[in-house]
Amino acid sequence: MTTSLESAIVRIRAPNGTVVGTGFLVTGHHVLTCAHVVTSALGLPPRAPNPPQADLHLDFPLLAPESILTARVSHWQPAIDVAVLELTSDPPAESKPVRLVTADDLWNHSFRALGFPAGYEQGVWASGVLRGRQADGWLQIEDTKETGYLIAPGFSGGPVWDDVLGGVVGMIVAADTDENIKAAFLIPTDVLAETLPDLVHAYVEWAQAQLDADMDRLRA
Repeated sequence: MTTSLESAIVRIRAPNGTVVGTGFLVTGHHVLTCAHVVTSALGLPPRAPNPPQADLHLDFPLLAPESILTARVSHWQPAIDVAVLELTSDPPAESKPVRLVTADDLWNHSFRALGFPAGYEQGVWASGVLRGRQADGWLQIEDTKETGYLIAPGFSGGPVWDDVLGGVVGMIVAADTDENIKAAFLIPTDVLAETLPDLVHAYVEWAQAQLDADMDRLRA
């Protein structure tokens, strides 16, 4: 059975098919990812000031890995490394936007995340615990295991699932490159919401439409 996290994860590719990062479905047709993942896919400078106009290529690796979709940038915030992509066609029928959650205190909550680092284009899972916020609003996460995969390049743009709250608490944006430090950073859900109010509105509209559809089925 596919979980709500697995049904939302996308794999973002360069035009030659190379996987460059991760993203996740946040409405019926919108994908959230990092701006630097988009520029990497398109071969652009890391902080390109204007929204790229070229198509992005992506797939839902845990649902339909052979079905390549295209998307265009609909929101562009390179200063905080955030981009929203709008799919140009319908996603797989089994896909479902993630449940976005937040809390005042996330310290020591366990998390899981899927990423696509170099050499692992089929994806690897990382886990660990959430820590506290930095002065810039980013949230620190740490791998506390002796073995297993670390958050690394290729996880950027991916959702972080909080096992305690049962939802996504943020998007991976950076990882420490010191191999002796098992830490990474995410942009929390509340910061994303403040930055992208239009996306929040679209998410609410989508959720309400799903609720209405469920109610109609119950009445039937």
